[in-house]
Amino acid sequence: MKTIISLFQKNVSKNPSKIALVFDGTEVLYSDLEQISNKCADILKKYVSKGDRIGICFSENPLDIIVSILAILKIGCIYVPLDPKNPIERMQYLLQASKPKIIIGDNNSPGIIKNYDRFFFINDFKNSSNNSSIREPTEIHENDIAYIIFTSGSTGMPKGVSVSHGNLVSAYFAWEKSYNLKEIKCHLQVVAYSFDVFSGDWIRCLCSGAKLVMCPESVSKNPEQLFNLVQDNRVECAEFLPVLLRGLFGYLSDKKQKLTTLKILICGSDKFFVSEYNNFINFLSPNTRLINSYGTSETTIDTSYFEFTKENTFLQNETIQVPIGKAFSGMEIVLLDNNLKKVEKGQAGEIFIGGSGVSLGYINAPELNKEKFVKINTEMYFRTGDYGKYLSTGDIEFLGRKDNQVKYRGKRISLAEIENVLVTHFSISDSAIILFENSDHEDLAAFVVSKDNSQESLKSTLKENISKYLPDYMLPDRYFFVDKLPTNLNGKVDKKILLNDLINKVYE
Repeated sequence: MKTIISLFQKNVSKNPSKIALVFDGTEVLYSDLEQISNKCADILKKYVSKGDRIGICFSENPLDIIVSILAILKIGCIYVPLDPKNPIERMQYLLQASKPKIIIGDNNSPGIIKNYDRFFFINDFKNSSNNSSIREPTEIHENDIAYIIFTSGSTGMPKGVSVSHGNLVSAYFAWEKSYNLKEIKCHLQVVAYSFDVFSGDWIRCLCSGAKLVMCPESVSKNPEQLFNLVQDNRVECAEFLPVLLRGLFGYLSDKKQKLTTLKILICGSDKFFVSEYNNFINFLSPNTRLINSYGTSETTIDTSYFEFTKENTFLQNETIQVPIGKAFSGMEIVLLDNNLKKVEKGQAGEIFIGGSGVSLGYINAPELNKEKFVKINTEMYFRTGDYGKYLSTGDIEFLGRKDNQVKYRGKRISLAEIENVLVTHFSISDSAIILFENSDHEDLAAFVVSKDNSQESLKSTLKENISKYLPDYMLPDRYFFVDKLPTNLNGKVDKKILLNDLINKVYE
């Protein structure tokens, strides 16, 4: 079967002298990347067997992450990303849950990693005198696991998702078809490697023979430097979380600049509003495709995408959030009620995902797998816990998570719905709603990011605006203005921090 490695190696053979990776002034050719990863793979084979799990934990050079991943996949092993920023208790849990045979890292890997029974420095592999570049290939099958990625769990403990080689190959060909990847010369990689979007970035790029520009973390947090990185490298495809895009486009607005090189700009993994889309297109080339993508770790990164065109601009009158669109090739999305029956257009239903991207499930969690991976008419579907509804075009509007619905003063409400209405005000760029409950208090608090400095007058205007759209029982009791919303390691809003902030501000 075709694998991610065979697709990559096809480009090595075709264009060995082409630049594969760029980071902080260092360039790596396709031929060099193949040779270095082969060397590391040969050394790894002395310590592991096919199907073993190998942890990767890097703090320094992201080029080493790609080398390690390729080496691991070449020998049929499973890579397990371990973010060095994890608190020690979380890292202990990840190690206990994944039980890696060995871990590869660098000089700045945390102590708990370097003290692991079998920890290896990547530089020892790269600097080894072993210069073998021809190895006996490991036979890879469709259901062999490629990586285990940990995603947040509703219990507070992360869940390890097993994604297969077959899942990844299917995802690549779906992207290639929808994004016309063969026409893209340069991609940007900007998210942490513990986030599955990272795998999407490098797979889209290296399997299509393009150049991957790896963004230093400090640059991703500096809109001016991020803009210069994109422009100077003539980046043509990039995927961002909305929170990063908001900062970048705020800079472009202030400096009256435009992103002129992008052919495809993908926004995904969090809420993205029609009002933002209408603003963002002013800072892009007329030919740039602005995409909203949707997916889960359990269904291999991306499941669906939506692209505004002249034909569907009327949707701006139908929805506040940009729709998540329709499924990629090989994937399927259905909206079902509590009886697993399809809902009608306009009705809310839970999002179930089927198709070639449905993963092998969670590790160490047979009961959870039974609950979340459901067989319907002989086909396996992942039950997302997300809710959506069909729009008039057949596109799906994302309504929020099942667990983002709360009981407040006797009524079931959607926190996402309140957040969506708040950002319809022209002075609000982002919002998060927090519910605090104890035996004495029940408060609904709005944390808002404002473009306006006159907060007191804005608070009054906000209350008036939101009351036009929501019933009294959904109106926030308190408003807090913040410079930005805190995010977790995956770049999503960290509501635990906001809850603690609320408790500190009001109840202590």
